[in-house]
Amino acid sequence: FTRAAVSRHIRLKRYPMLPEEPPHERERLQAKHVMATSIKSVCDVERVGKIIDLLNTTTHHGFPVIASSQLQRARPADGNQGTPFQRKPRVLGIVLREQLVTILAKLKAHNWRAPSPGPDPHALAADDFLRPWFNEAVSADSVRMSADELERRIDLRPYINEAAVVTAQNSSLRRVSALFRSLGLRHLLVVESCPTIVGVVTRKDLLMGGEE
Repeated sequence: FTRAAVSRHIRLKRYPMLPEEPPHERERLQAKHVMATSIKSVCDVERVGKIIDLLNTTTHHGFPVIASSQLQRARPADGNQGTPFQRKPRVLGIVLREQLVTILAKLKAHNWRAPSPGPDPHALAADDFLRPWFNEAVSADSVRMSADELERRIDLRPYINEAAVVTAQNSSLRRVSALFRSLGLRHLLVVESCPTIVGVVTRKDLLMGGEE
């Protein structure tokens, strides 16, 4: 196919094709100006009913995974006994929609082995995600879920992509666009401008680091 033919097919399929450079009138925008703030997320150990509800009510390709231990309610620091508030959740990574569909189907077929504190010998392998069992929307009816099964919890920790690409909320739209184009991204997690730093990587580190 020629480049013109590819572009024509992209337009016909209505795929969101990114230009090489953001339009001039959008150059001053930052990630925080264009990001979606109504985030749909799952916990690292999540209820089956919550996962099915997300799959049936959204079309998102992936979902941020939140550490469930960070969602415990806490009292205000000043000792006020008013309404409890939630701590800021810690993001562990991202899990894809297709993965959730496969996990539900496989665990249902294997009689819902409960998550255990140690390594799960029955955890799904990489090959299990090469060809999802089905692609249609998952619902309690389509997989014949009982009320008890909807209340079960699935340990998603073995399936989280912990290396998901992130950017600061003040990143320019030009930089965000470059990340999408160069890495072929479908989603990008946006974090606060001052996350905790754990190290610095240089070009020399890429060539020689980790050889000790």
